[in-house]
Amino acid sequence: MIQSYSIRAFVVALVYLASILSIAAQQPEVSIKRGKTLFEDGQFEDASAVFRMIIEQDSKRITPHYWLGLSLHAQGESKEAVKSLKKAVKLDRDFVDAHVVLAQIYLGMDKKKDARKSAEKAIKANPETANAHYYLALARDENVKLAELRRGKVKKVFENQYWPLKKAISLDPQHTDAHYRIGRLYIKLMKDPDSAIPFFVEQASINPEHTEALLALADASIATERFQEGVEHFQKLAELHGGKTHPLVVGLSAQLDSYVYLGLRREPEALKALEAYLIVIKDHDPEAFRRYRDISLVAEPDIVKKYGQLTDDEKEATWRQFWAVRDPDPTTAVNERLSEHYRRVMFALRNFSDGKEPWDTRGEIYIRYGEPDDRQSFVFRTGSNVMENYMPSGDSQVDAVRETNRYQYQLQVSNGASPWSEDSGGFDSFLARSSNETRANAFATESWVYVPYNLELFFTDQMNDGSYDYPLLPTQLPSVPGSSGFARSPGFRFMSTPKQRVASLIKQKPEAYDFDYGGDPLNFVYDLAAFRGNDDQTEVEVAFSVPTDQMGIASDGSGMETWFASRVALQDAGRNYVAGSQALAGPVARPMSRPGKDRVELRTAGFSFTAPAGTYRSALAVKDSTTKRIGIFLRPFTVKDFSGANLHVSDIKLAAAISESADPGPFSRNGLRIIPHPVHIFAVAQPIYIYFELYNLTQNGSGQTEFDTGLTIAAKEEQRNFAWQLLTDIGRLVTRSSNDQAVDLAYEDGGLLTDDFRHTSIDTSDLPPGPYTLTLTVTDRQTGEADISETDFVIAK
Repeated sequence: MIQSYSIRAFVVALVYLASILSIAAQQPEVSIKRGKTLFEDGQFEDASAVFRMIIEQDSKRITPHYWLGLSLHAQGESKEAVKSLKKAVKLDRDFVDAHVVLAQIYLGMDKKKDARKSAEKAIKANPETANAHYYLALARDENVKLAELRRGKVKKVFENQYWPLKKAISLDPQHTDAHYRIGRLYIKLMKDPDSAIPFFVEQASINPEHTEALLALADASIATERFQEGVEHFQKLAELHGGKTHPLVVGLSAQLDSYVYLGLRREPEALKALEAYLIVIKDHDPEAFRRYRDISLVAEPDIVKKYGQLTDDEKEATWRQFWAVRDPDPTTAVNERLSEHYRRVMFALRNFSDGKEPWDTRGEIYIRYGEPDDRQSFVFRTGSNVMENYMPSGDSQVDAVRETNRYQYQLQVSNGASPWSEDSGGFDSFLARSSNETRANAFATESWVYVPYNLELFFTDQMNDGSYDYPLLPTQLPSVPGSSGFARSPGFRFMSTPKQRVASLIKQKPEAYDFDYGGDPLNFVYDLAAFRGNDDQTEVEVAFSVPTDQMGIASDGSGMETWFASRVALQDAGRNYVAGSQALAGPVARPMSRPGKDRVELRTAGFSFTAPAGTYRSALAVKDSTTKRIGIFLRPFTVKDFSGANLHVSDIKLAAAISESADPGPFSRNGLRIIPHPVHIFAVAQPIYIYFELYNLTQNGSGQTEFDTGLTIAAKEEQRNFAWQLLTDIGRLVTRSSNDQAVDLAYEDGGLLTDDFRHTSIDTSDLPPGPYTLTLTVTDRQTGEADISETDFVIAK
């Protein structure tokens, strides 16, 4: 069956080919037209067959050779394409289009000399051919680094390419690439991004799909620090192209926005803008995306190894988790550590990439450890001592590190024999770069100091190419008068030491970031309780207590009162910011004196916010506006879902006191003043006040609700013979039961409201010290539905 099918398919193919060749055997012009149609439809092999048949019938026809060359080139057969095109220009030396295509193909084969000749022949045949001048410019491209070694050579190379490109533009102002190429010349040869920007803008205006021009425009705007102007360029491009706007326009505009926001010290907006940029370039510039998402410079080696073996989805989850655990302030919507990492990458790309992509060794160290405590640049000349190149930093700690290095490194450079030390003989010289042309004995050097690690690093542009690295290993030159070289042993001792010290530091501490919290630590405790809010939303009440010994005293000259600035956030399992709020509580009375040794006084405040149902990690930050102390604490928290018609019970709110009050305020709820007790620690015989709410109770035919309430207190540690009772009943006591570890009370209760609340207090006189769990169970007697709420507390010794 399979064999029969294959034969039929083969026959069909033969019939199709025969039909094509029969067309070719007809009038040549009809055949050429048919071949062109096949070419334009992307059927390059079939087009080639047609043109070959025409050539077999009449090899003197020029057009079939040309179109066969195009068809072969489209199939990637460059050598065969060149043969066909050469036959075309042999038949007609002034066949401009063939010369132009030959120049294009030669460039793709990296045969610039042949490309230049073909372009020149096209220009000779017709000087008004824009692409002939365009390919001539591309064929004149030279090795920039070789050009830079010769005085005046760079300008000549620039002009050799610039003027043909300008000619191409004059002949075709809408040229799809020539404007971009001129911009690249200004960047590559003249190091002049300012002059390049208008050409990138013009190219992107003409060709909205020119991604290289868009990327170059963003890079040039960054290099010149014309961030806002770059944003405006991209905005105009978006307006110009409308629905045809390339996604990169939006992404690169966001990238420049991030620089603008960083300059304004608006880190949250900067991070948001940069993440918008990363979303776009993930598909359009994957290499740039990887630079920002690479954790190899900040993670431990085992994490880096495992990371490389993960799937894309696993990498994304691991990446998020990696940065989440390093977030210094989870109460903000911004991960400050990740924002700082992005900033460091951006800085490295801007400042340390002249000689090496994406950055040189300075970029690696900067991304790991951030801005050094001191950074000095100087030219290191033969015959000089490294310590003589420094200017005092004005920081005694920085200068002390460098003074220490005077004895550790003793770097000295000289043209002749200079002592390494009085006891160790000597070494000839320090060779930064010695080319056949310049024999240079001076080189750009930077010294970085990181005080926390007692570390000074040297970075040297030893190859004079803009790429800074640790000093190279010694180069041994003939020991003749006036030569430059090293005494190998002491030279290696100096050269390897900074690099070895960095390697040792990286093993111990791959990255560092000191977040400025703005004050000393503040200790406090906090509690969260979920209630139903408006429109079935969940309202989360936040309560926190600050020990007065953290607040100073009123007589310290800072005032009688203070304010607590607080901020709360909920993060999901992926450590994504879900909900949060902030509040300012006060004025709060500061203590008149410090509390006694065994006495703890608290100042309590609170606020509320709405949040979606779910299980989260909560974080609360509190700052005392007077002492500037700040604390951030975390705890898991589940936000209950109170939507729907089922019976729901709120969280249990433990309180220090509950009383009737009509006054509004942060502690008021349903006509009660509920003083929170977030510490959940109570003294023996201290009443425990509890408050809870009920939702969606069912009314009977008389409009009344009927429900059972069960309260259980269970010891979390082994206890014997403990008891407790409610100081205020919440209904009619039905049963009481107990054992060594728990006491249960069951009540019958009811009311008139479908949404109700209850409060009572627990007598703890007979509760031994220790941790306990309070469980509340409510059952609707009309429907049989039940809901449970729990909380923990401690009876102090």
